Amino acid sequence: MNNILLYLLPAVVVIAVLSEWLARRGYLSVFTLRKAIHIIVSGVCIYAFAHELDYRVLSAIGAVASGVLFFVIRSGQMLSVESQERKSWGIVFFALAFTFNAFFIYPVSPEIAIFSAFLVGFSDPFAAIIGRNFPFYPVRLTGDRKTLSGALAFALTIPAIALFSDIISPTPIFYPLDATSVLFMLYSAIVFSAVELTSSRGSDNLTLTMFSSAILWAYVFIFPDEIHWLTTFGLSVLVAWLAHRFRLLSLSGSVMTFIMAFFIFGTGEWKWTLPLFTFFVLSSLLSKLKTKRNPEAELVHEKTGIRDYKQVLANGGLPSLILLFGLINGQTDSLYGVYLVAIAAATSDTWSTEFGGIFRGKTVNIIGFQPIREGLSGGVSFWGTIGGLLGSMVIAFFALPFSEFSIFHTIGIAFFGFTGTIIDSIFGALYQVKYINPDGELTEKRKFFDLDNQRYSGLVWMNNDVVNLMSTTLSSVVYFIWLWTVLSP
Repeated sequence: MNNILLYLLPAVVVIAVLSEWLARRGYLSVFTLRKAIHIIVSGVCIYAFAHELDYRVLSAIGAVASGVLFFVIRSGQMLSVESQERKSWGIVFFALAFTFNAFFIYPVSPEIAIFSAFLVGFSDPFAAIIGRNFPFYPVRLTGDRKTLSGALAFALTIPAIALFSDIISPTPIFYPLDATSVLFMLYSAIVFSAVELTSSRGSDNLTLTMFSSAILWAYVFIFPDEIHWLTTFGLSVLVAWLAHRFRLLSLSGSVMTFIMAFFIFGTGEWKWTLPLFTFFVLSSLLSKLKTKRNPEAELVHEKTGIRDYKQVLANGGLPSLILLFGLINGQTDSLYGVYLVAIAAATSDTWSTEFGGIFRGKTVNIIGFQPIREGLSGGVSFWGTIGGLLGSMVIAFFALPFSEFSIFHTIGIAFFGFTGTIIDSIFGALYQVKYINPDGELTEKRKFFDLDNQRYSGLVWMNNDVVNLMSTTLSSVVYFIWLWTVLSP
């Protein structure tokens, strides 16, 4: 059967080259070119998943294609990319999504791989076509402009692709219909549309694949009951609405929280949800208290206490990825400690900042210990250090009822979580971008009202969100090394 690839691969290349040539000659619009290639290649991927091809071969093809397409996009030679307002990496994300599906999902559940390929290959282009021709209620939650009409069109395709994927799959997921599968399709249609709305630069090809695969995995193998998904959807909506209602999150942050809550509770239930929920609630309350007691702190940071989607991702993205890979590899128990360290690191860093702003006091640069402006990244203080320790300990000991960790192991989680705030301060001091405003004050804000601030130090792309993500990642990696070198038998 793998011989089919000898014909499919050249066919895909010929179609892509021919379509590009037709667009350059003016016979096809660039938009039509992009969607035609998207649909045709998706059909080839679905065919591969439906015909028992070797997953190792498919994974290798996807990996090679990802690398080749990355350099093609960088070269600026593709009309379908360069003619857009901003460079899109959609075809690279598409190849990465196929690789993920082929390596992790397809060997265990071809039907899930087929559904995810349908979702990316047909629902997404259909939404783009409707949104382009009927641009009702445009929104920009993240980097790209989307439309409510496109999101609605996307949601309405879910029953159709569920039917088609079940027809060609070895084992149907949704049909014959019952109350559980109908309600699950309804919830999925809403949350998958939210994922599409919050993705930008073509990243929805990858995010939709990973998210839908994980949700379907939980539905098929772990929680095939109606009450679980009703609870998941209801709690996710409630948390996101309350966060926006009480101005804890912006609209983009609330939508991202809805997505993340649906994923974490849907695939992990309370054991995985409560630690992150504890971080979010307590950190938001501390942030509100800091703003009330020390409003001057808002003049330093690029963002206010109302968190947006980037801050939600910076703090919750890594824990979500850890849960995802634990889920598809059957290693959720062994990765629970890594998950907790990632949340403990985010909590430690956040509480360090909030405690320092609430109680104030002398602040020094962690590199050289020279006095710096209070609240500036890279600074440490007595109360900030106390807050960081408390935040990490709260997450570590809060999870004791859900795990079989020893006290020594729990203290280790708290310790490595606390290292997150140390790493964050070091990167904040050395590499995070800082500016000087027209008053001559050092700040992390790019603008002073309508005026651009002058860059003082650091890398332009390394803002506070990037530093947060790096610190949680490094503390989790160090903990993982400690876990397998010290605690492993």
